[in-house]
Amino acid sequence: MTASPVERQKYTVDDLLAMPDDGKNYELTKGEIVEVGTSNQKHSTLGVWLVFKLMTHLMTARIGGRAGGADATYILDPENVKVPDVSYLTAESVANILPGHTFCPFGPDFAIEIKSTRDSTKYMQWLAELYIRTRTRLVWVIDPIDETVTVYQPGQTAVIFTSGTLDASAVLPGFKIDLADMFAQIENI
Repeated sequence: MTASPVERQKYTVDDLLAMPDDGKNYELTKGEIVEVGTSNQKHSTLGVWLVFKLMTHLMTARIGGRAGGADATYILDPENVKVPDVSYLTAESVANILPGHTFCPFGPDFAIEIKSTRDSTKYMQWLAELYIRTRTRLVWVIDPIDETVTVYQPGQTAVIFTSGTLDASAVLPGFKIDLADMFAQIENI
């Protein structure tokens, strides 16, 4: 007699919304509810600095749209609800969100994910490709340990940067980040 595998329950966005407010943060990954862990100092410092740079650019350039930090939640598809470390919605995207939504009903136009020590490179690639498959136009995956950034865009091969300037102008006109300046923020942490 052979044992048949036990089928795991697939959770939904509604199940995620029904989670008790226990002070923890959760995402939906491939239909499973997953607790989002805490960030280390490098991760947190880098995330805050990037949100500051993004907000400063939005206010200075008067582009419009909406920036999100590490609590902005996006429904990418029925099985995946994600909270990128930094995100941006264009003014056009914001106009398509009806009042009263707890989570944004679609992915961000631009997402930045910072690799944690517990995240595998394979998972980060899967995550970036998920964003791209579900409407996101630009994804930066930052590895603060290796000091690299992998850039994903629809229809293009991912590009790894180790120096130079990242340019998000295709989605966010004029928004550029110098890698040396960015990684200097977490030096000696």
